[in-house]
Amino acid sequence: MIGAAYAANAEASKKDFRLPKSTVDAAERMLNSETDPNKKLQILLRWIKIKEEYEKTQIFDGDVKGDSKDLEMSKAVIIARIERELPDLFQRQINVEPLFRELGFRYYELRNFEKSAENFQRIEHKKPDDQLALGDAYVQMNKMPEALNAYNEAGREYRISNTAAYKKAWAYMKLNDFAAALREFEIALKPNPDAGAQLLEEAFTDRLRPYLETFQKSSFDQEEADRLKKLSRGIYGADAQKAKDLYVKGLTSLVQGFTDKSQIERAQNAFFFISQEIPDTSTILILSAPTWIKVYRGRLEHAEVERIIDALPKNPIDPNSSLTLRAELHNTAVFYETFKDNEPKEANTEVGIAVPMLSSTYGKYFQLYPKDKEADDLRANYAHILLEENNAKLCLDILADRSGQDTAVEKIASSLEGKCELKYLDQLYTKKHDDAFYERLSRALVTTKIYERPDLGLPREQIFTSLVRMLMGSLKKNLESPVLRKSLREVSEDFPLDKSGNLFIEIRTTLAELKFSDLMAEKSKSSEKAPRFFEIYQEAPAGTSIAEKSLTNSIVLGNNEETLERCDVFQNVYAFNFKPSSGVFDRCIEISEHFLNLEAEYRYWIPIQKTLNRDQTLRLGLLELGLKKFSGRDRILSLNDEKANQILELWEGVAPKKVSIDPQWQRLHRETQVFLSELKKIRFAQIQKEVPRRVKDFERTDLAIVRYYESSPEPIYMSRSLALRSELTIRMSEWMKSLPLPTGLAEEELKLYETQTQQLVQPWLDRAAERKKQCGELAFSLTSEYRQDEAPDYCPEATPAATLREFFNKWRSSVQRGVKLQNMLKLILQRSESEEDSMKAQYFLFRGLELSKTDAESARVHQALARLTKKDRFWLSASALDGGLEEPIQWLKSGAEGNPFFGRLYSAEIRALRARTN
Repeated sequence: MIGAAYAANAEASKKDFRLPKSTVDAAERMLNSETDPNKKLQILLRWIKIKEEYEKTQIFDGDVKGDSKDLEMSKAVIIARIERELPDLFQRQINVEPLFRELGFRYYELRNFEKSAENFQRIEHKKPDDQLALGDAYVQMNKMPEALNAYNEAGREYRISNTAAYKKAWAYMKLNDFAAALREFEIALKPNPDAGAQLLEEAFTDRLRPYLETFQKSSFDQEEADRLKKLSRGIYGADAQKAKDLYVKGLTSLVQGFTDKSQIERAQNAFFFISQEIPDTSTILILSAPTWIKVYRGRLEHAEVERIIDALPKNPIDPNSSLTLRAELHNTAVFYETFKDNEPKEANTEVGIAVPMLSSTYGKYFQLYPKDKEADDLRANYAHILLEENNAKLCLDILADRSGQDTAVEKIASSLEGKCELKYLDQLYTKKHDDAFYERLSRALVTTKIYERPDLGLPREQIFTSLVRMLMGSLKKNLESPVLRKSLREVSEDFPLDKSGNLFIEIRTTLAELKFSDLMAEKSKSSEKAPRFFEIYQEAPAGTSIAEKSLTNSIVLGNNEETLERCDVFQNVYAFNFKPSSGVFDRCIEISEHFLNLEAEYRYWIPIQKTLNRDQTLRLGLLELGLKKFSGRDRILSLNDEKANQILELWEGVAPKKVSIDPQWQRLHRETQVFLSELKKIRFAQIQKEVPRRVKDFERTDLAIVRYYESSPEPIYMSRSLALRSELTIRMSEWMKSLPLPTGLAEEELKLYETQTQQLVQPWLDRAAERKKQCGELAFSLTSEYRQDEAPDYCPEATPAATLREFFNKWRSSVQRGVKLQNMLKLILQRSESEEDSMKAQYFLFRGLELSKTDAESARVHQALARLTKKDRFWLSASALDGGLEEPIQWLKSGAEGNPFFGRLYSAEIRALRARTN
């Protein structure tokens, strides 16, 4: 409330002019360059206003909207600048009280009230506005006596005496001294050309609370009303309508206030004066109804309550302008709901009062507020009454606009809605049928499946049967209705009861035959009919001739891959008819082969595998290999002929390794290159703006590279991220080093500038050197794929000897020692080397793999396979299984050309092996 007084001083209009950034920059340059302390103080004060105006424009009026945090940051910048300049100005004996004032206001805006009060106290010659602001700070710190003293000092200035009195009144109210608060509000309402209308209106409104707390008269009489009217006219003397509105608003608050204090006679007195001001009876009724409903309800004068409710408007009204009425109607409903629960069951004078009163209350509420989303509880209660009265249609209308936010209420409302829906369908069935009824019946039976709801109080079977009988009865009267036919079909597809019953079989058979006949009569393409025949099959009862006939047609006429799904169905249901030379089987094989659907073809062959001839067996075996099934290899080997072995050997070839591409790396590399491309020469005047911006962009880009590296991508990208980071830092340091020198400086000044610049640039150069060193020491050891020529200027190889020793020792631990081979394995290895038929040789070696019991044995078989097939996979497996084989290391070395580190490593391993052999 206290802060609202500032609204009187709000800006009168909003200007289109926006302060340019150049003005702020110019003020900052003047502030930085001025040496005269008096002038510097004036420039500082001017800079504060310019800075604040510019920041507000950027945050609230710019194309991009800011928030309160942006404004707080701006004020913090201003405070920091003031406190930086204060000591020097103070030491030079400059009057810095204006700066204390600026700090006081800025700290208050940042809600640092203690600092605000501290700075206002430092002002020796306080102005009235200073005292006013000091009082506000004390109020926020709950120091009311100190606040009152400050407001007293401020009130000596006539210009702001009303504002000071208003604030004092609120301070007294916080102390619960309502008599003193009322006196201060009276002072705040005294005529003053400097007091704004908004302040006076708020003082008028806020005065009513202490007025009610201290009111002593037995009635609110003409004298009090005239006084209130005089106060309103004193605020809006030139505008009679505004004065009247304010007066009525004040009377309305008094009516409510007296009522809340159970002072009904005083409330009636105040309402009398309202009725004299408002000629519209409807408005008066809406305004007065809450009070009298509450009064009569409390006296249990039910007829009077009903009379007032019935007299209210019959059309919707604005809920925001009648909040009190809406709340009181709600309270009335709650009252009579409680009254109903406590009504005696036997006959007496009060029996039958609650339900009619509730019906009247709810009915009027939803006449006035039909779309109220906060009245779900009322809707549920009213719907219950309407259901008992067999008014199903109104019940559904009332429940349709509920919000469903309250889970407990929604549970009740949903149950009532379902019950009303069933009753409404019963009522519509007895009348002449139309499409609206058909759609509603279909929705209940098919879409919402209302019979599945456990909250309707009836057995599921009973509801479903009743609705189906309605549907069947309606269909007999209108066999061509597309809605009824569609609904009956959908019911048959999702039949919830015993599907062995006659009703279910009758529905599905009839629908299937009708649809089959309709489809046969059509002149559309066979391929278009196929899926529709399958739909008929799905609808037809199992075991009927119409089902098999429809499924057969759907396959024979089908020519797309979806037909295979229908083949699966036929195979599962009619397996005895699904075999080679039958029309359906041959068609299914033909389609699966056409679409290269190995899974489907495999499903069709596998059940009859024992009846296949040699060619069919080979075909099935190849299918299994294609599907990565180990049985395929055994199946082909079981044929035990040269052709089968050759096919198997050819099949098990290994494709070359594909190099994966990391999209995250691509994006990071692209963004870094964009940053580097923007590192262009700039003019000296741009340094102050461009350097911070480039440094910020550099740090962001550098952080992105670090995070990517720490996310553990593939080793090649870890190496490349190190090189990229080195390049980024080197290029940034070179750009910093190349910044232009100022012109027009004396030789000594220029040397001094160069020295200072070197001090700023040197850390960048040191960082660049460190990044380059880090990359050279680590990148090449992460993977042999990383090459010297990828970034020679930014990442020259310099892997430490310790790293080489670590890798070498790790390799040495993988060397198998004391290797002994099985005799059979020795024979296989010898035979694979002498065998001219490479397919047979490969088969031998695969057999050798099966016999291998140790890594050393398996390594030697893989080495032989690598020699035979020239496949990288076998070289890699051999080197991994036993580091003591030289040929795999030679292969690794050949693949590491361009990586000096791995070249040295593999050379060292080869030398070690040869030395051990010698």
